[in-house]
Amino acid sequence: MNSPNNFAQHYRTLGVDSSCGWDKLRKTYRKMANTWHPDRHNGNEQARLLAEEKIKEINLAYKALSDYYQVHQRLPLGNEGGPNQSSRQDTAKGPGENSPKKTYSPRQNQEQDFHSSSYRETAEETPKSSRLRKIVIILIVAGSAYGVWSKFNTSMPEAGNTIQAIKENSGAPSPAQQTLTNSNEPKTATSSPIRYFTYGSKVGEVYAAQGKPTKVEGDIWYYGNSQVFFSNGTVMSWIAHAENPLNVVSDPKLGNKPGKGFFTIGSTQDEVRRAQGKPDYVAENSWEYGMSKVYFSNGLVVDWYSSPLDPLKAKK
Repeated sequence: MNSPNNFAQHYRTLGVDSSCGWDKLRKTYRKMANTWHPDRHNGNEQARLLAEEKIKEINLAYKALSDYYQVHQRLPLGNEGGPNQSSRQDTAKGPGENSPKKTYSPRQNQEQDFHSSSYRETAEETPKSSRLRKIVIILIVAGSAYGVWSKFNTSMPEAGNTIQAIKENSGAPSPAQQTLTNSNEPKTATSSPIRYFTYGSKVGEVYAAQGKPTKVEGDIWYYGNSQVFFSNGTVMSWIAHAENPLNVVSDPKLGNKPGKGFFTIGSTQDEVRRAQGKPDYVAENSWEYGMSKVYFSNGLVVDWYSSPLDPLKAKK
């Protein structure tokens, strides 16, 4: 791994020199980070392992140079971070001016071949194939959106059938069911409007904060793809889906104020949204913020990838 202060090595890692300028450094980093992102090489395990190691070096190099720029408002010289003066002098020589022939290790040769092939594939893409790819992407997105809409539309019962379904349920009704059966709008213990609910909230408080559920099954209230779990008429837990957010907070002391300012392992999607804001792209088990990514399992954070270019407000 490169030393954080070995600026000459960082320039070599990013393929630029110290006179490149801040804008060129950022553009070069974006291009290299996109080329070496591990998710682009899922089909080849060896290439993926190489990409994971390479992206670490790229991120370290960019972060060190970026931190220096933020403090000094300029990029460091190639010889500021370590004994690399000789390398800087060799770079100043033109081709054929007694410059020694470069030799590469097997790993460096593999990286060069890998990078060259990726560049050729990008360069050989014609305008026709680019347009065709855009059309395919649009069709896929449209099809996915229609599928989600169809599933959501068919899963929502009519408002008039909710109470009837509860009455037809065999056995004694649960407290959550009984509350809806006795009154179309459960009364809350306070006269002031309730804008959120949390652990221990009563059925009426959930109703006041979230409104009427789209479906009720036993001690589970459904709000679209989100769910609220009750026990004896009290909220025990919930699953908040990005498409149907819940008016919920994990810490009652926070109220409607922003969260702690960060999220961590085990945070809910609602807590991530309060700390990081609205994601740029939402997949089934992941959210994307620029080049950074947050991974979920059962609605809870299990891991993330934070790019220096688009840092996440996450703490482990």
